[in-house]
Amino acid sequence: MLEVIVRSHDGKVKPLRFDTVVVQVIDGALVVLRNDHSSFIAGFAPGQWLHFQVVEE
Repeated sequence: MLEVIVRSHDGKVKPLRFDTVVVQVIDGALVVLRNDHSSFIAGFAPGQWLHFQVVEE
């Protein structure tokens, strides 16, 4: 499981969890991909995401 810490539109920091461990950072943007790399699940602009980590649930 992947946890991404993001800054929401109102400036609050919150964690989001995704059932994958595959990410790419492209020009500062974070792209969350499905485990089989078939498509993306989410994308975060530079400055919107603060940190990501693999966590166990």
